Amino acid sequence: MVDHKGRPAAKRGPVTQSNNDDRSKPTHLSPEAQSLKQRTEAAIERELARCERSMSPAQWREHREWITDYVNEEALQWLRSRGRGSR
Repeated sequence: MVDHKGRPAAKRGPVTQSNNDDRSKPTHLSPEAQSLKQRTEAAIERELARCERSMSPAQWREHREWITDYVNEEALQWLRSRGRGSR
């Protein structure tokens, strides 16, 4: 097999996906972004603690996963709307 220039084509192994996609992670956060990140993480923790307090331990074990997913998604949507509003 040859490439488009007539050279022998390189042998390639199977294509694998990496879960470590560094392109989605900022390499450096500005002080404003770092502050916003810390405030958002603290708000998420407060909301999860509030939810946990309102339930029995058995209820929290049963519902913790979807509540955590929901709270994280709501925080992400808030951050996105905040970003659009500041442009």
